Amino acid sequence: AERVARGLGVPNRWYEKPQRLSDEVFDRALYLSSGENDCAIHYPEDHVLHEALAAEGVGSLFRGDECFGDTRRLLTSRAALAENGLAPLGLDQTYRRLLPATLFEAMVGEQEGDLERAWNGLRSRTPTARRDELWYATGVRRFLAPYNRVKNADLEVYTPLLARPVLDWMRGVPDRLRSRKTLLRAALQTRFPDL
Repeated sequence: AERVARGLGVPNRWYEKPQRLSDEVFDRALYLSSGENDCAIHYPEDHVLHEALAAEGVGSLFRGDECFGDTRRLLTSRAALAENGLAPLGLDQTYRRLLPATLFEAMVGEQEGDLERAWNGLRSRTPTARRDELWYATGVRRFLAPYNRVKNADLEVYTPLLARPVLDWMRGVPDRLRSRKTLLRAALQTRFPDL
């Protein structure tokens, strides 16, 4: 952050985010995210910081390097589903104990079809690329959509690095270039060396 700020000629400021874990805060976060999932409540009082930034004249946030992070190269595709948090419900004995048998079996059947379609639809060839392709299709959307909706209450959010053409292109990049943000750093060095 310091290097980016220095390269842009702007001050680098640290903001402490207040976190009150109250019912009101969680209700607001769930309301703004339409209850899509619980990702929005990891930091439920982000809106307090966003309101303060907006009051200072900040109008937008840029994010989206989630697809360029550290990645371990997988030796087999067997782990690709689990790496994306897509474990089959049929193997989860906790759900089996919590839900009526008929509902549980119906959910298992529907999910098996969804997982099979997702798996058969992958175009990537290596295990690591297949894991990342699943992450682009499920994890990124699940992770960013509610966060962005909460942020959009006060600030515009831009995710240029997560545009579909960028993600499609990333599938063809060798695994070694996707680890440790190698590709992102090389692109920044080429186009924005001051950063």
